[in-house]
Amino acid sequence: MNGESSARGAIVSCAAVVHRYGQRRALAGVTWSAGPGMTAILGRNGAGKTTLLRSIVSLITPTEGRITVDEHDTRTQAGWVRRHVGYLPQEFAPFPELTVREFLGYIAALAGGRAANDIDRLIALTHLERYAGTRASRLSGGTRRRLGVAQALIGRPALLVVDEPTAGLDPEERVRLRQLLAELATTTTVLLSTHLVEDVAALVDRVLVLDEGALVFDGSSRDLAARAAYRVREVISATPTFADAEYIVSRAMPEGRAFRLRLVGPEGSTVGTPVEPTLEDGYLSLVRATSRGVQ
Repeated sequence: MNGESSARGAIVSCAAVVHRYGQRRALAGVTWSAGPGMTAILGRNGAGKTTLLRSIVSLITPTEGRITVDEHDTRTQAGWVRRHVGYLPQEFAPFPELTVREFLGYIAALAGGRAANDIDRLIALTHLERYAGTRASRLSGGTRRRLGVAQALIGRPALLVVDEPTAGLDPEERVRLRQLLAELATTTTVLLSTHLVEDVAALVDRVLVLDEGALVFDGSSRDLAARAAYRVREVISATPTFADAEYIVSRAMPEGRAFRLRLVGPEGSTVGTPVEPTLEDGYLSLVRATSRGVQ
């Protein structure tokens, strides 16, 4: 799904969105839209991902531009947006003394009680049955994040927004949370941000890339990988570094007493052996080109 096709019947839409913190511009005229399914916003730390998500859920107001959720303006209809958008921030801290069921009941009460009879469904949906009576302080990081997803789904929102959902989780917990989000995306529009390329590869086909507040890519994961076509090489080196500034070392694996390096560099290079690009290779190639002002 690309930006043009998703504009029709879009659940969330951004038009020329700019946000400034004093003199610093965190978002630089971002325009895109997305419909049902899952869309990932990829970018390094400080790229503007969290600012964009906080704008979409109406926690902050853009300096310029317009954002709509299900055709409701986040600036003039913020109340509606907050009632119909579920949000899991990167830093999620449930009350430690409350059990999973008690915490969800508390959030449902804050939402006006409209979801009080839906808690059992949410516990089952997020695979928290065995933890329903467990205090939040005793939950693992991954289980706590699943509780965060459950609370974000209270009220059956039109849009679920999650910020860096797998940050800080161990590999097994990351896989479980990825599976949960994939399940939810079959019935709910899901928008997530991450700086972990492997999360995008495992979860979504539609990818947005932010860099220094600007939208520098909007397309499929396959198209992003293709940005590194004919640019990825493997070479055996005695050290895990590579001196040529034209190349990025994306991976270094031991190879006897040397290292097998995966390099992303200029097209037409004769260094090492050519290999097929991955999503990570495409992302690195894109960000390198953007930082050098190459379109």
